[in-house]
Amino acid sequence: PDDANPRAVAAALTSLLAALARPVVAPERLPRLGFQDADHLRSWTEAFLTNLPDAEHNVVSYVLALLRTVLKKGDATPAELSAVACAGLMPYSSGALAHMDNVLQYLLTID
Repeated sequence: PDDANPRAVAAALTSLLAALARPVVAPERLPRLGFQDADHLRSWTEAFLTNLPDAEHNVVSYVLALLRTVLKKGDATPAELSAVACAGLMPYSSGALAHMDNVLQYLLTID
């Protein structure tokens, strides 16, 4: 419905994704690149999206679109939404989790 609270929908969706038998973004799908600045962040993000199979790529794109809607309504910050997305897309502990959090914040704020 049009009057649904986007933040509640985003939280429900990411909870559902986190409960899946296998994560949407498996650890082996993450690029082995590190980044220290914006140029490396863009490269890592491009490599990440390119390495995803179509189904996973579509899920990530849909979740980001939903979270951008929440962001536009001013209901949360990019950092808060990125944390929600990480919890749903990558519900495991990983050394790359911090990189993924930065990547999702970047993807939420680019046009």
